[in-house]
Amino acid sequence: VIQQRTKDKESKEEEGKYKSYKSEEEQIKFRNAIEEFNQLTALDSIDIATINFYKANAYLELKKYENAKDYFSQASQNKEWENESFWYLALISIKLNDKDSALNYLKKLENQSYKRKEVEDLMNILNYMIL
Repeated sequence: VIQQRTKDKESKEEEGKYKSYKSEEEQIKFRNAIEEFNQLTALDSIDIATINFYKANAYLELKKYENAKDYFSQASQNKEWENESFWYLALISIKLNDKDSALNYLKKLENQSYKRKEVEDLMNILNYMIL
């Protein structure tokens, strides 16, 4: 029994190390992606709104919410990325305990087809919740 517990403990420690390594490896990938996005320009075959949207997602994965907000806000100026950007801006606002901003972003999505059910559900929850 003791031997099994020791093996279980060692297995959990190894799993924790792997998750930590994986997390560090993923963070490096997202940082590298941001650097590569920074090197792209309007002269490249990709538009700035698309670059900003993907850069925002990379910052979001790194939990750099203010940076992500800035780039999602820029991306939302383009019709192609507007709804997705508003959705992520709402989620970031919730993460930052800014219920009013979250509701404002969700209201912009209220009459859209993008994540209609999720938007409705989240608005109902936020309207009855104190953050």
